[in-house]
Amino acid sequence: MAKFRPVSEADRDEVSRWIEADPGHAGKMTADFFLHSGQFHSLFAANDDDGTVMYLRCEAEGKKMRVHIQFGPDRKRIMRVFREGFPQVCEDAKVRGFLSIVFDSSSPALVKWMLIEFHFTAELECSLVRA
Repeated sequence: MAKFRPVSEADRDEVSRWIEADPGHAGKMTADFFLHSGQFHSLFAANDDDGTVMYLRCEAEGKKMRVHIQFGPDRKRIMRVFREGFPQVCEDAKVRGFLSIVFDSSSPALVKWMLIEFHFTAELECSLVRA
């Protein structure tokens, strides 16, 4: 079952290792990106029963919520937690007044999965308002 928790300094070593192992993130950001909150974004970790699976940073962009994710190394756990947790993230975004969720990725496999599994558009946007 997907569980969400606040991030802390205790996460620094893990998120740093994951960033360095990620070709899309290595050298482009530090753990601070996922550990230091600000006025227009929130930070949290998604866990399963075995521990942390991913770190998320959600930023307001007008009526859109941009999500940045640092995934851990276990794809099966990532897919399971994402399937379980994404509806909760969407519901929270709707309650906070967002109309859609957007993200960017340099991973063709992730983009394809988000398009098929979660109905994101080619612009990598998922509407929270159904017609």
